[in-house]
Amino acid sequence: MWYYGGSFSSRVYVEYIPLFMITMAIGLQRIKIESLKNIYISLILVLIIFCQIQTYQYRYYQIHWSDMTKEKYWEVFLRVDKLMK
Repeated sequence: MWYYGGSFSSRVYVEYIPLFMITMAIGLQRIKIESLKNIYISLILVLIIFCQIQTYQYRYYQIHWSDMTKEKYWEVFLRVDKLMK
């Protein structure tokens, strides 16, 4: 069941979150060049924002848990303007 019962969450990965966080922290700590560290942090922030937008879209049925096609997904990709009406 690839969609895990119609939820938009990371419950499949919950037990692995500490491992991901430790790995991310070690990676951040080992980067010595300040500009690369800023790029790394910026990428993390962009991905967090991306996930929050998609969670918002899912909550208001812009992204459907089982009836989504590639065409539908790209039609609503990061579009919250339709939800603001």
